[in-house]
Amino acid sequence: MLLGLENIYTDEKGAKIPVISTIIAVPTFWCYYILSEFLWQRTIGKLLTKTKVVTISGDKPTFLQILGRTLSRSIPFEYLSYFVSMSGIHDRLSGTRVIRE
Repeated sequence: MLLGLENIYTDEKGAKIPVISTIIAVPTFWCYYILSEFLWQRTIGKLLTKTKVVTISGDKPTFLQILGRTLSRSIPFEYLSYFVSMSGIHDRLSGTRVIRE
């Protein structure tokens, strides 16, 4: 209560989201991508589609590349970048790409 965690956040569509949910969800989202892509070069979705993350030259990405890739996913409207390119902003900023195995 002292930190204001019981407060409600209202998003752009008017949905009410408790602040504590956001504080838990965003780092969980980041940790999932950082750990799975750094350790195995893939998430569950990439495992199902038989794809993986590599550098532009085809090598295993470094931790900093995966960190940059993950954090840049939080850029507002990042997913709209697919309308103008085959790769997302998170791939271009981190120097990575997704390939089929």
